Amino acid sequence: MLSQLKDYFYLIDLGIGYSIPVFVYVLYQLRIVTKVTWQLFWIGAAIGLLWEVPIFVLSAEATPYPIVEWIQPLPFHYLIFMLCHTIWDGGLFLAGILLVRMLCSPPWFERFSFGELLMFLCYGQVSALLVELSSTFNDGWVYLHGYWWNPTLFLFNGHPITLLPQFVWFLAPVLFYLCVLEAQTRIILNPHSG
Repeated sequence: MLSQLKDYFYLIDLGIGYSIPVFVYVLYQLRIVTKVTWQLFWIGAAIGLLWEVPIFVLSAEATPYPIVEWIQPLPFHYLIFMLCHTIWDGGLFLAGILLVRMLCSPPWFERFSFGELLMFLCYGQVSALLVELSSTFNDGWVYLHGYWWNPTLFLFNGHPITLLPQFVWFLAPVLFYLCVLEAQTRIILNPHSG
């Protein structure tokens, strides 16, 4: 069973990734989530472009500074995966909003809250670690660790788990949280916009 999962890792990755906007859009059409949530999903995906573009372009093109190595070759052009992973990022950010709403006391996102930000930061670290662990477990991709700015934290399945994704997912939730606060401020000032 596990070896079959490894064989289909990239296809599962693409299937889930590309289904996320469909799922969020259906929730929006059913009025389960608001227009602002739909917009925040795309803002999260746009934030994901900040690291997905350099990672994929530097690693897939013939550059002297690749960031990841694909243990199994990608079955499709890297741009298909780059777009998919930015969509994944948007979905991961929305899951962070849900987590804050489940575990923090209301009102949510009306003003800066260290508790909400801490929840986003902890969630970012856990999700980044789980993504990297799943990739190395399934022999998908591995972050290269020969750079001073991406040291190895520990080994898993014979592959390094590195600092770079943890660092990215320490900064990115802060940026997204500020975007959520801005969006919430717009709703408070103009309640018919959400």
